[in-house]
Amino acid sequence: MSSTDSARPSSEPLDGRERFLGTLVGAAALAFPLGALLGAAEAAKLVAQGHARYASDGLGAVALASASSAAIALVLSIPCALLARILWGRPAPRVAAPSVCAGLGAAVGVAAFLASDLIGLSLIVPVALAATCCVVLLRELLGWWPLVTRAPLWSALAAVAVLGASVLAWRLPSGRAEGPAASGKPNVVLLSIDTLRADRLGCYGGPVETPSLDALARDGVLFEQSISQANITGPSHTSMLTGLYPAEHGVLANAQPIPHRTRTWVEELGAQGYETAGFVSGFTLVDAASGLAERFDHYDDHLLVWRWMPEVCTRLRLVKNVIRWLNVRNARPERPQRPDRPAGETIDAVESWLAERAKVRRPYALFVHFYDPHVPYDPPAPFDRKYDAAWKDEPFVDWYALETAQRKEWVRDPAKLAHMLALHHGEISYADQQAGRLFELLRARGDFDDTLIVVTSDHGEELGEHQVFFDHGSTLYDTELHVPLIVKWPKARGFAGGTRVASQVRTLDIAPTVYEAAGSTPSYTLSGASLAELVAPAAGTTPADRPAYSFSDLPGNMSSYDLDARAIALRQAGTKLIWNSELWLDCERVPERWQLFDLARDSAETRDLLATEPAVEDEHVGKMREALLYWIELSNDQDGPRELSEEAREGLRSTGYF
Repeated sequence: MSSTDSARPSSEPLDGRERFLGTLVGAAALAFPLGALLGAAEAAKLVAQGHARYASDGLGAVALASASSAAIALVLSIPCALLARILWGRPAPRVAAPSVCAGLGAAVGVAAFLASDLIGLSLIVPVALAATCCVVLLRELLGWWPLVTRAPLWSALAAVAVLGASVLAWRLPSGRAEGPAASGKPNVVLLSIDTLRADRLGCYGGPVETPSLDALARDGVLFEQSISQANITGPSHTSMLTGLYPAEHGVLANAQPIPHRTRTWVEELGAQGYETAGFVSGFTLVDAASGLAERFDHYDDHLLVWRWMPEVCTRLRLVKNVIRWLNVRNARPERPQRPDRPAGETIDAVESWLAERAKVRRPYALFVHFYDPHVPYDPPAPFDRKYDAAWKDEPFVDWYALETAQRKEWVRDPAKLAHMLALHHGEISYADQQAGRLFELLRARGDFDDTLIVVTSDHGEELGEHQVFFDHGSTLYDTELHVPLIVKWPKARGFAGGTRVASQVRTLDIAPTVYEAAGSTPSYTLSGASLAELVAPAAGTTPADRPAYSFSDLPGNMSSYDLDARAIALRQAGTKLIWNSELWLDCERVPERWQLFDLARDSAETRDLLATEPAVEDEHVGKMREALLYWIELSNDQDGPRELSEEAREGLRSTGYF
């Protein structure tokens, strides 16, 4: 037998032609490992660029990309093999068989799909067939023999590698390696329920049934006058996590990531041995918009219906195409990628994380965020009918999706207006139920008594007051700023349950409270102060209201006019002063203005004293105006976060409002 005959594959007859089945099998055997290799390379690139938050996410992306790309290549190898046989010319033992040409053509099709946004799933087959034609042409011109003559072996090795990566990704816990334990420290849990006004809760005398939060208030301390530092999600939560005002930490708008040099209590506690985790439910706090993930050991912002899929996988070409196709075809709410997830799914994730650490006794710090009371108001059954059982069964209405004329129709119809409010209240009751699940998880672990639990909200919601319906972010009235704040300290502190504090506090006081409870000293200067000082004040002293500054940033564009507006409010001693910058509303220029409200006589903030009683501006109001001018100047300089200089602090102290 000649050397040429010995080099010929066994599936090929002596005349140099492959059998039909041999072509199909050979093409698949070569296309499969090459496709897996290309998919792994795509995922490895994403991991190298830092898109994989944890090792398990990176391995999961490699496994999914390898398997999916290998599967695509396998499917493509069939039409490519048929084409290669049709185009096959004279027998030539020294050159590549049709199976090799078909396998390479399928691999080129996969590579083109992964490398170019111009080639979608609809074009991948023509590209693979064209590549097969080119390979056959090269074969005829060059007469080459492939270097890879053991395609079945490489195929088996690729399958083992994909399977191994999948098993590792499944078993490897997500999070950083454990550091030194912080023994004797209390756990910390911050629960933020988005878009929740204080006057809605039962424990605040509101109309919504909230048994879980009411029970927590009986176990802890309820602060009657808690004011948020911003009326939108991103800046407000950053103030909770830093103890700084927006002008200090540098986040003035949503989708503005927290600057790297701004510190939070999460990472500071993590450096002292705490295990830290965040579980968020809305798009505003996903890492891509907030930059918070790097502050936590574990950060769960997974807003996919496919909860098994790591977030990094959404950047893979195939997954992006599938998600885009399903989002276009599917009606809500079962789209694969969505802007929020129900509180129940978030608590499911918390439960899984706690279960993984059942035997780990390190103290932990959890940040849990519910999005549910936010528009669209769509509570699950039975909460969708809890406050409006008589409402007829009509299709769901997304308030943000309505045209202006449709919104006018809704607000002019008392039944429709009442129904929308009932849905909002149903969302609150559902969030309360899931908050109860969280508290029960802590009790089941035996952690409830030894945990600092803080429940609050980032901002409120306009429900028709000031002629704003079911929205927020446009005013600095109490409807958007007065939020609930319930704190349950560890049992060892000895604070009496059911205590109510009437003094005004701020959500930026949460961070100092966490530091104080954990026995930790922050590495930066806080603008807030611990709430414990008001629960157990020094003998002979009466807790005073804490001045509360709140910020609103209104970037955007309407009819080619930049809004570029900003507002700042100071609430102190029953008085609120609001400054609004000049802004454009379509073609109308709204000039800069100041407003003053006496909250004791006008809690609804409907009568601007500066407009009706100009003589009211006394020394007290003058100091408030002077204090706001400091913050106006600071917020105009937004090259990044800034800590107040001693000169600025002293100036604010001189006004009596710092």
